[in-house]
Amino acid sequence: MLLLSPENKRAIRWHAEREYPQECCGFLTAPLSSGLLGPLVVLPVTNAQDRLHRENPSLFQRTARDAFFMEPRELLDTEKKNRESGRFTAVIYHSHIDADAYFSEEDERAALMNGHPAYPGVLHLVVSVRAGRANHFRVFGWSQENRRFEEILGGSLTETPEPS
Repeated sequence: MLLLSPENKRAIRWHAEREYPQECCGFLTAPLSSGLLGPLVVLPVTNAQDRLHRENPSLFQRTARDAFFMEPRELLDTEKKNRESGRFTAVIYHSHIDADAYFSEEDERAALMNGHPAYPGVLHLVVSVRAGRANHFRVFGWSQENRRFEEILGGSLTETPEPS
């Protein structure tokens, strides 16, 4: 079970709204000793999709409005910090712009490698951001039985107060 604190929700909401109208992306990390029960830490990551699209539009056809690609250096730094601090990546999050919080075909394609999760055991949280406001989220986990990502949790981001 994933336990998102009000602080986690505020941090994700703030990041998603700040990046609008581009998709945001990042991680939630947890101590190795506690698993998904936390305490979770939200680590925003730069969405490099626009830069990659400018550099190679034939390979990166989408812009950051409808895709995300985590900045590789930040991704490596996060993994290094996790190892050094006894934490692990529990959740990868990103937002959908002016759309619902669902796990799209593109999301699933990017999350798989040879038909298996690229990050085994890691959950995926998708935030809906409409007109600049992060409304709700859904969390998806890999179903070994059904061989696809399925919704395991959902909730509101609007019930949490604004960051101070």
